[in-house]
Amino acid sequence: MTAPILPQQASHTDNMPFLKEKVQYAAEERFFFTHAIIGFGEHQEYLLTPFPRPEYKPFDVLISANNPMIYFIVIQDIYIDPQDAPLPNISELCKEYGYCEKSVKCYYIATVHNQKEHLSFSINARAPLLMYHEKKCAGQYIIINQDIPFVSVLEKLSMHIREHLK
Repeated sequence: MTAPILPQQASHTDNMPFLKEKVQYAAEERFFFTHAIIGFGEHQEYLLTPFPRPEYKPFDVLISANNPMIYFIVIQDIYIDPQDAPLPNISELCKEYGYCEKSVKCYYIATVHNQKEHLSFSINARAPLLMYHEKKCAGQYIIINQDIPFVSVLEKLSMHIREHLK
């Protein structure tokens, strides 16, 4: 099954120019967001799929099951260098929100910055997506912790991807 991702007019921080291909996904990668993504409460069912262009690995795409024009570029926490972005303690989050830590993967929505051919990626580490693979449910949670910045530029990962695009 495919979900079309069509190009639109894009600003410098829009993700759209990176998803001109059709995105493939498996039915088992469907998640119901019991805690909706902030600003997208009416979209609770999403499909998680690998990014369609291998040079952007390790990013994935989270696509609304009801409207494939609504999607987010996401990255799992295991690919984020802690020197680039201090992250919340996932064990504590799982305990606080009632998730089984062994079945949870933590993702962050990435923002793409493409200014004057200098590509970089950032995340808001205070807004993780906890994805409970065993039950196929998920949620975005807001962390109140002044030690975790709102915006963290993923410098090392950005440099790695720029090198692969040359």
